[in-house]
Amino acid sequence: MKKLLGYIFLSFAVILLPATVLSCIINDVEKEDLPVASLTVAQSGDAFNIAFPPVTNMKYANIIRQSCASDQFDSSITTVNIGQVIPKDINALPTSFIFEDPYTVSGNYYRYYIRYFNGSIYTKTQPTVCKEGNGSGLAELTVTSPELTFEWNEQTEDYILTLDTDVTVPADFTELAVLFNNGENTRPFTIGTPTSNVVPADSFIDLQKRLSLEFLDVQITQKGLIGIRLNDEENENYTRYWWTISKDATMHVNYTDAAGNPLAKSDNCAIFVPSTQNPENGFDFSTSKLPLFIQ
Repeated sequence: MKKLLGYIFLSFAVILLPATVLSCIINDVEKEDLPVASLTVAQSGDAFNIAFPPVTNMKYANIIRQSCASDQFDSSITTVNIGQVIPKDINALPTSFIFEDPYTVSGNYYRYYIRYFNGSIYTKTQPTVCKEGNGSGLAELTVTSPELTFEWNEQTEDYILTLDTDVTVPADFTELAVLFNNGENTRPFTIGTPTSNVVPADSFIDLQKRLSLEFLDVQITQKGLIGIRLNDEENENYTRYWWTISKDATMHVNYTDAAGNPLAKSDNCAIFVPSTQNPENGFDFSTSKLPLFIQ
């Protein structure tokens, strides 16, 4: 019974992971374009204030920023998912959301669009008109070549990802996350919290305990590191997240099969994390009628 209760508790724990894990989808799948008229971008000091309304049954919205070295946006366009807003009550959506972007650079040009998710499909607005940046720098991790090590041991059932290098996050960013892709979506999973803006080497994450369900029992690939900044004020009816530009990372893989044999794996290879350490036993060798699952 203790084992069964443990499985039930683990299942609920995975389902109830923080929003930074479960909700921060980075995806390029859109179903249709929405008018841009209700999306506005206004300068406020060194920042742009992006204001936009909700859509029906909105679960969350991503703020997508496109940048270019000229105001023509005809070549060399960079598209980055810079953040997300999540309503605290989808049955009482605010009339407008505000997302500030202070992470631009003078001399470059920027435009924005919003990508919504309502629980079943994605929709997005058309891009706004472009504006010249007025900030002092992008939100980036200050590390040249970050490295990770994944201990993939099927015999001991260890699936531990460890940060091998110190990583400095920008001021006000409170988490470092590793990005994983399952073939459909890319999500960040927290691997460390900074002290004086530095996330130290040896910070780690047990992937079997922290990956959300759709990233278990499938092949997944590592897509780099990002910093996460959170704003969750009590007087606001939505939560905001800012993400740094992703930084490519090298993930070394130490693989041991179920027989205890170490086998070579290439850096950044696809990995597989099972959803449970102990598979169910379907046999029943009891000699009397017992309540189901009691051993």
